[in-house]
Amino acid sequence: MNFAERLNSLLILNNLSQNELAKRTGLTTAAICRYCRGNRQPSIDNLVRICDALNVSADYLLGRVYK
Repeated sequence: MNFAERLNSLLILNNLSQNELAKRTGLTTAAICRYCRGNRQPSIDNLVRICDALNVSADYLLGRVYK
């Protein structure tokens, strides 16, 4: 599962729209839309904002798996 897929899954699980996530993070709805479509990856600062708003770790959202 890639970043966009994880982000979309978290929006569904948290019953949030892209617009609501944008408001929680202070990002634009257009930026969130680009992340959800997989057209762009967020900067580190924006990744932290998204993780804080969704209460998940960056490792989870990025799909990092440790062996």
